[in-house]
Amino acid sequence: MVGQHVRRLLALSDRACLLQAGRILLEGEGEGLLEHPLLKQSLLGL
Repeated sequence: MVGQHVRRLLALSDRACLLQAGRILLEGEGEGLLEHPLLKQSLLGL
């Protein structure tokens, strides 16, 4: 799935990937990725 509601999608997903410019930056269990710093940095620019 691809979508804008990241928290909702990751809560529903068994596995997820964070892609940027066609490369996998992060991969793992959906809920486990919610608090990953790289995910926050990529999505929120923090």
